[in-house]
Amino acid sequence: MATRLLGGTNSDAGLHLKKTDQWSKGWGEAHFIIDYEGHMLMHPHLQDKHYSEYGDPRLSQVAEQIVEKKNGQINYLWQNPGDPGLRKKIAYFQDIPELGWIVASSSLYEDFEGPLDSITLVFVVALTILIILILPLSIWISSQITKPLEELQSDFAKAASGDFSVRMKQHSRDEIGLLAGYFNWFMQKLTEYSDDLRTEIAVRKEAERKLIAMDENKTLFLASASHELRTPLTSIIGFLKLMDRNFNVRFRPRLEEHVETREKSVQFAENLEVVRNEADRLGVLVNDLLDLSKIESGRMEWRDSHEDVRDILDRAARSVVIYTEQNRDVEFILERPTSEAFVRVDADRIHQVLINLLNNAFKYTHEGTVTLRGQVTADAIQFSVCDTGRGIPEADQDRIFDVFYQVDDVNQRSSQIFGTGLGLAISRNIVQHYNGSLSVTSTPGKGSCFRFSLQRVY
Repeated sequence: MATRLLGGTNSDAGLHLKKTDQWSKGWGEAHFIIDYEGHMLMHPHLQDKHYSEYGDPRLSQVAEQIVEKKNGQINYLWQNPGDPGLRKKIAYFQDIPELGWIVASSSLYEDFEGPLDSITLVFVVALTILIILILPLSIWISSQITKPLEELQSDFAKAASGDFSVRMKQHSRDEIGLLAGYFNWFMQKLTEYSDDLRTEIAVRKEAERKLIAMDENKTLFLASASHELRTPLTSIIGFLKLMDRNFNVRFRPRLEEHVETREKSVQFAENLEVVRNEADRLGVLVNDLLDLSKIESGRMEWRDSHEDVRDILDRAARSVVIYTEQNRDVEFILERPTSEAFVRVDADRIHQVLINLLNNAFKYTHEGTVTLRGQVTADAIQFSVCDTGRGIPEADQDRIFDVFYQVDDVNQRSSQIFGTGLGLAISRNIVQHYNGSLSVTSTPGKGSCFRFSLQRVY
């Protein structure tokens, strides 16, 4: 038996546990030891009995459950002598395997609840007092912290909406007060910068308005002047051609018959040619000015139609044949697509662009090649005019598209292929009208290449 581990019988164990009243308080609270076989080794009333011999089925059932579980707790109903009814009890137990014992302690449930209720009451009262004392203090402290932050947040919101006059009140000298001071200093500087910026914007807007007005007046003046000059200039050129023809047909042969008038006849013919050339030059300038003013004012008439790229290139090539005849040292090369490819443009305006570029190429190329090329891709047609002439200095490459800007001095230009300084500006505007861009790549001493693209249509 398990009790023999102590060196005696159950009765010997009972001798050692006689004074159970010293650690048991009767039926309300009891401590007891029961072995694995169900014999009560220590109990105020049931010592040395097996749980089947208790005479009370409820108590026997409790002891049986303790023996089966060995560790844990169980709740059960119990009625002590003199109690009016059943009362709830709880038993905690733990086994000692080395001895084969189960040590248990049982007590009325209300014996636990009483102290717990007292502790709960003390806790509730203490918590209530603590809340009553701390809550107002915490509210005050919170207001001292959050109120300046809320004001700062509101001021930041006003500043973000554009109100630079907002300033924050400094309630203290702590971190929030320093932050408020920095905020006010920043807003003061921002106000100063904003005022300066508004003044600068106003000045620039006024200057821009004046420039726009001047530009509009310039455009209107150029358009009006060009239109007014074109009619009399056309008459002058016509009369000069008529005078030249009549002189060469009717008067020059007679004057050259006499030695004393022959030299004067030659001199008169040369002077007449100079006048015609200058009149032609002036006519080109007037036409260019009129075209530029129309483009800038949006009054240019665009007669768009489907055009075959090959026809555009052929037309431009025929127009510059005279240059190759005048200078046999320059070879003209035309590279055109082998199959049809279409663009929707005003053919006269694209022809004007190509002629401007070809004129410049022949003007600055004394020997080598001038190439007119049309390359077809799936979405676009790229036009290019390349030469092996003297090239354009890098400093001038961004300025050659400006109105009236020319790289060479007027005295260095060819008397046969003259320019007005408007051709590239007009060409750029025409290309931009068709959502393209006119660009140049050039190396001084090796030549230049102008390119632009037009959208392909099917």
